[in-house]
Amino acid sequence: MLYSDLYCGIYVFIKLSTKMKRSLHYFLLSMLVIMCACTKERDTPEPEEIGAGAKCIVTEIRTEHINSGINNSLSKFEYDEQKRLIALTEFLAQDYTAYYTFKYNSNGKLEQRELTFTEGGATEYYTNYNYNIAGNMIKSETFSKGSSPERLQERVLYTYNSENLPIQERRFNYYSNTPLTFHRNFHYTNGLMTKVELVDANEVMYAEEFISYSNHQIPYNGDDAYKKTIIGVGYPFKYFISNLIQNDKNGNVQQSGSYTGHFTIMPDGKLATFTRSYQDGKGISSHYTYKCE
Repeated sequence: MLYSDLYCGIYVFIKLSTKMKRSLHYFLLSMLVIMCACTKERDTPEPEEIGAGAKCIVTEIRTEHINSGINNSLSKFEYDEQKRLIALTEFLAQDYTAYYTFKYNSNGKLEQRELTFTEGGATEYYTNYNYNIAGNMIKSETFSKGSSPERLQERVLYTYNSENLPIQERRFNYYSNTPLTFHRNFHYTNGLMTKVELVDANEVMYAEEFISYSNHQIPYNGDDAYKKTIIGVGYPFKYFISNLIQNDKNGNVQQSGSYTGHFTIMPDGKLATFTRSYQDGKGISSHYTYKCE
């Protein structure tokens, strides 16, 4: 069984059980899905591009896990005057809550993300983001502030082509005394990421992902670095992924990592629910609440 958890970059792994890890990962992958379509549920969008109104922001996402035994979750969002996400509270279980805060530099790019497990408590983990002269994120580093001394937990390096599209992600995890290394190579069709190669520490590919997109636009206008760390795949994050097939190195479909997306749309065009139906019979359904001007 292949899991995106190996490279998704969520830095609370050592605090969570296996089920809780997957819950947080699936939530973060769904939180940016805000788009428009018709007034009924459908699997195939209309040919024209569809996008949500820019004056609405997501304030809550309720996530339901189907046939997996994973706890449902509730996520609440706070924004600054520029509608940039500055705080996220994630209620993952009755006695477990994660509090994220986000800081931006003078150019409006994500500079730091902090995480604590106590409201108003001291930061336990933080991630710093670095950029090249073109404004592309080239490195992120996550540290455990709760340990003494502070300890590097993860380093992620990005490489870009001449069109400023990321073509490689090299991820180094330091959660144990033996660092774990995972890489991803990205391939594009007409400017959209359509294939991802998953590579181990020995530079051997162990899985591939093939991506198809709906015509639903992702309207979140935040910094690419933030979207990379949250949604993980699908650059340039313009359209929502409607179908993802994950194969192992022998070309066999991995049912736990392959899904089809289904949409339910509000009468005014905003996304009401988005459901990922996995081939192993499990699923994740996210329900959205908005604040509109």
